[in-house]
Amino acid sequence: MTVPQMAVDAIFHRSESASMSRLSANEGVMVAFEAGVYVRLNESAMLIWDLVDGLRSCALITEAYADYFKISGDMALKDARACLEQFLELQVVYV
Repeated sequence: MTVPQMAVDAIFHRSESASMSRLSANEGVMVAFEAGVYVRLNESAMLIWDLVDGLRSCALITEAYADYFKISGDMALKDARACLEQFLELQVVYV
């Protein structure tokens, strides 16, 4: 499910049908049970996963992401949205 016009105030929640394990400080693996796949996660994706807590909006996730990587808000929003869209497609998060 792609969300091309993802609202910045959308609140994201983790699905119970997913599990993530860290392999190192900047690499992990996620099992997306609904999609039936294993997915390797880089540091960016692991941070987004950690920030999805059912309380933070896309805007707050983006702000924390920008602060962590010391990048502009526009670049962070583009990256965060892309990752969240992939998580939505894998059915590991929902709005």
